[in-house]
Amino acid sequence: MSRRLLTVLAITATVLVAEVIGAVASGSLALLADAGHMLTDVAGLTLAWVASVLAHRPVTRARTWGVRRAGVGRRSFASCRARCS
Repeated sequence: MSRRLLTVLAITATVLVAEVIGAVASGSLALLADAGHMLTDVAGLTLAWVASVLAHRPVTRARTWGVRRAGVGRRSFASCRARCS
């Protein structure tokens, strides 16, 4: 799961960089605005990847559920991000 997420994150970040370069080179405000939107996508994907990595950590004595609650924080952030955009 986290490998696929990391692949999608890398592709999205690459497109983000390409859009910023294209916006600067052409002076396109539309491309720059789309790059801003891609930045929020990259932030959401990064948070999802971190939550996925934390959720797959093994259970310890201190954390009997492991760190599986990290997904709750990710979903809360994604909900706020969706409402604000």
